[in-house]
Amino acid sequence: MKKRKLVSFLAGIVFCVTLVFGAQVLAQEQIVIETHTSAGDMLETFKDFSSRFMKEHPEVKFNLHPMGTDTDLMMGLMAMCAAGEIPDLMMPHSITWNIVLGVNGYIQDLAPVYKEKGWLDFMNPLIHNVFSLGDRIYFSPIHGVSHAWLHYNKDMLNELGLTEPTSLDELYKVSDAMNASGKGAMVLGAVEAWPLVHLWSILLARTIPLERVEDLILSWRRPPTDIKMTDPDFVKSFALIREWAEREVFMEGVSGMTHAGARSTFLEGYAGMYASGTWDIPYLSEAAEFNYGVMEFPNFKPNIPKVMFDDAGGIWLGAGMGIAPEKSEVIYELMDFVMRPSEQARRVADGYMPVRTITREDIAEVGLELNPYTGKVLDRFNQSLEMQWPLSQAYDGYSLPDVMVAMRKAVVVALTGASSPEEAAAIVQKSLVNARESFLKLLGEKGINI
Repeated sequence: MKKRKLVSFLAGIVFCVTLVFGAQVLAQEQIVIETHTSAGDMLETFKDFSSRFMKEHPEVKFNLHPMGTDTDLMMGLMAMCAAGEIPDLMMPHSITWNIVLGVNGYIQDLAPVYKEKGWLDFMNPLIHNVFSLGDRIYFSPIHGVSHAWLHYNKDMLNELGLTEPTSLDELYKVSDAMNASGKGAMVLGAVEAWPLVHLWSILLARTIPLERVEDLILSWRRPPTDIKMTDPDFVKSFALIREWAEREVFMEGVSGMTHAGARSTFLEGYAGMYASGTWDIPYLSEAAEFNYGVMEFPNFKPNIPKVMFDDAGGIWLGAGMGIAPEKSEVIYELMDFVMRPSEQARRVADGYMPVRTITREDIAEVGLELNPYTGKVLDRFNQSLEMQWPLSQAYDGYSLPDVMVAMRKAVVVALTGASSPEEAAAIVQKSLVNARESFLKLLGEKGINI
């Protein structure tokens, strides 16, 4: 018995020494990546996929520093970088910000990594074509979203003897019927303004040929052209927002609704339609106590092909300049990890858009199932790759802080009627001119010719 106890005691000592020694070795070899991120859902997304990455790489740890969203995040990152405190890894949710940080020399040009890893062989080419700066690439995508979707109450439509609207006239007919029934028609979060800007870009893409949308998207980082936000076909989108308010397509009081409040109003059955994106599908399909439906926004003008893909809510990784080589390699591995079919399948199941073609088999392989609604989005995504266009960059591509503020102001004054559609467009145009001049000046100072 004493011998057995002695053996157990010695085994315990060896086990404890192994644990202590192993912990010391891990501490010595651990690579800590200082990561500055967006807040909210995007932070949770990073935690999700990085946790799986760290299981494969136990020597890696990510210190997360949420910095808010939108202008707070961008200005915070710019201030840190300008002060010489460049993070190892940055996760804004706008390509524009990555480009500006990259041109300033704060984010690595990832073009050589793209070539080495073969990412362009499978990535949606539109992502790269729109957001590369000449031959420079300052970002790696995690996922995209599509906000060109309309969530609706099937029960309400059935009770009114109506079906999904397929044109602007039919949308007006549905809205009129919902209002006449004592319910509201469409809700969205106008207080934060970004859902209203998303709607503006949908109206833009549903009424203008794709080439014109492309010209507008890229105009902020091109030499001056004849393309102006005040052109009549672009002003039309602001005019439609005002028209929808006057025709009560929007539920009364929508100008005071937050995004969360609008969603609750829809779920509680007070409104029949809710303008939002694919990211809301998993939650709404579970939470709705009525027959839930989701559809793409219809075209509002004949012969305009429907586009659906945008990266307004996508997440973009940027590796800091001047960091240790071993940290860079970890970040490159993380970027590669996120683009695996298994990880992209998880993004699809959560209601996001993949950066590569994903099949239902890819999703089944990671033990997940698509509900009918996310399945509908995936089928549409794979149906016509050439029609997946980052259309909202007409807004998000202008997300340099001053332009973002101007864009949000413009859609709100168009909604409330505080300014005419022409005046709303002029607010954005003035800010765009300033942004273009500043950006081209920056390129000149850095000796970058695109």
